[in-house]
Amino acid sequence: MRSLCRVERHFDAIVYSFLVIGQSMFPIMSRCTMEIIERWSSKDLKRHEIDVFTELKTLSADIIARTAFGSSYAEAKQIFELQQEQMLLASKIQGRPFIPGVRFIPTAFNRRCWRIEKSIEELTLRVIEKRTQCRKLDQHEDAHDDDLLGLMIDAMEHRGMERRTMSMGMADIIGESKTFFAAGQETSSTCMSWTLMLLAAHPEWQERVREEVRTACDAFGFPTSDSLHRLKLVGVCLA
Repeated sequence: MRSLCRVERHFDAIVYSFLVIGQSMFPIMSRCTMEIIERWSSKDLKRHEIDVFTELKTLSADIIARTAFGSSYAEAKQIFELQQEQMLLASKIQGRPFIPGVRFIPTAFNRRCWRIEKSIEELTLRVIEKRTQCRKLDQHEDAHDDDLLGLMIDAMEHRGMERRTMSMGMADIIGESKTFFAAGQETSSTCMSWTLMLLAAHPEWQERVREEVRTACDAFGFPTSDSLHRLKLVGVCLA
């Protein structure tokens, strides 16, 4: 129990540190957002429909992959795709009668689920090992020590802290990375999609939010992490 408490306390510290240093990652988030806006702007909306939810899931995946896992962007996208398939398979068994032990039977469905889970763990481990190898070789340009993965590896390697206070191992990093991949993408994209739907249903609020953003951009230029707190109405809509 004490060991679990130490892990949770340390991960809370990691999350807090990631939120603080996240301000320096704002340009990456802005760049990802501008890319999707430019892609939408290039489409003839009178002839093409945009699946906003799918597009925002892609945006969330891009931001998480770039800011939380640095140079491991390609591997991160593969993990996202596998987790999407995993969630789709999980939705297919909802409502089925529970049969004890059925998940251990090597049916085609179960074998596919097992292969996906194994692939996710292997890809996640590859991302972690690639980063630890870069750190050992002092390849600082590829190390990205200020992202979430770097912070968790710090915990595993006990850098700058007493060994007896740390108990985060490779299994913990793999588990937390998988959780961050899945939960971070789904919640963010759902929140943004729901917000856009509500704004579309209430044009008066949409115009008020647009005016607030225009005012902030005119006064402070392109939005930054420091100017976000001035977007009160945007915060209300997202809350």
